[in-house]
Amino acid sequence: MLTASLVSGPDGNVNPGDVVDGRITLKNTGEFGIYGDSVSELVASSVESTSKFYEAGSWLSTSQFSVMGANDVLLPGSEQDFLYKLFVPLYFGDQQESFSLQTIEGGEINNSQFAIKLSINKPAGTVVEVKDTETGWLRVRSQPSGAATEIERISTGERYFQIEDAGNGWVKLDLGARGSGWVSRFYLNYL
Repeated sequence: MLTASLVSGPDGNVNPGDVVDGRITLKNTGEFGIYGDSVSELVASSVESTSKFYEAGSWLSTSQFSVMGANDVLLPGSEQDFLYKLFVPLYFGDQQESFSLQTIEGGEINNSQFAIKLSINKPAGTVVEVKDTETGWLRVRSQPSGAATEIERISTGERYFQIEDAGNGWVKLDLGARGSGWVSRFYLNYL
């Protein structure tokens, strides 16, 4: 058996686009040790199919992050703090998401659900959200025109900073590490 408690998320308000640390305390109340880099390694899984806190540089997938490092050991009766990284999404105010613990192989840990909560400052720039589309995605173009080369596709519901308006129904979005590109303004909600 295992008990989990969220010790702390980031203190105070955070800003969209930041990567911040969280900390969770785990206590092994069972009879067997739990070892990183083994079948008993613990991961946290979002109850959502994709976490809004997904941090591309350190998470295992868009909904799961590793709680333990390769050399971590949690022996019976011991308690330990574990750090993890969170991406601060382009949402404002208090944002919360539920997670549960499981082994790396998918074995459920009973009563291990916890919530991560961030207080997010409203950013200074213009934030847009991709509207629902028939395809579930939106084409990103190299220039402000429907005839321009498609350079990427972004998913409905995703949020981005608008960095330029061409004045012809096309706006340029900041895609983070992926650069920037143009999309039709028709498919955006302004927040």
